[in-house]
Amino acid sequence: MYTIILLVVVRPEVLTVGKILVAFIISAILGVPSTNSFLKSLNRSAIDIDDLNLGLLPGEKIISKANATLKKGVIRLGGILYLTDRHILFIGTEFFDRNKKILCVPLSLIVDRKLDDNYQLRIRVESGKECIFALVGAFNFLSALNSALK
Repeated sequence: MYTIILLVVVRPEVLTVGKILVAFIISAILGVPSTNSFLKSLNRSAIDIDDLNLGLLPGEKIISKANATLKKGVIRLGGILYLTDRHILFIGTEFFDRNKKILCVPLSLIVDRKLDDNYQLRIRVESGKECIFALVGAFNFLSALNSALK
């Protein structure tokens, strides 16, 4: 896929708002297909999340996984939340955090977990830090987490 960039030289004294508007519209029309093509190629070249090396310990098994959003203040990070028999892992799936381990909490450090009124999973660790996840299948994930902590 190639992008064609038009370059037009206009003397400043004949430059009008109409010419600027036409140039803007043409560049927008030509830019949409190339941007769309770039985003599609980015998704194709991304590592398949199931083939991702999660850095699990020997013998560690994945119990559950769910699409989730980690809330850090006003920032929301999209990703996949994994529950193993030893850790909770959050792997980012957004542009800059794609396939990056953002959070890894050993199950032994979890002191409290619950669903709030908005069906968001709240996990508090020994240090007092709280992680909030909006996730698909919150009830199932919480019950799997409760089972893993027993």
